[in-house]
Amino acid sequence: MIVPSPPRSGLPGRGLSRPGRGTGLLLGGALDAVLGDPRRAHPVAAFGAAAMRAEARLWSDSRIRGAGLLAA
Repeated sequence: MIVPSPPRSGLPGRGLSRPGRGTGLLLGGALDAVLGDPRRAHPVAAFGAAAMRAEARLWSDSRIRGAGLLAA
């Protein structure tokens, strides 16, 4: 008779132990409280602006140009 092994928590071969996760969450929360979000040139906003420029330049009602935009 084959007995299944007990389920493992988390992804196999990845992640931190529970104390390591807690430490990371506390450190991340503390850094966010101290540093906060940048007032200018937020990385997510910069990526969104670059994506909009690429779409405006590359998009067309064409499968070939659409595939190029998707590849980019």
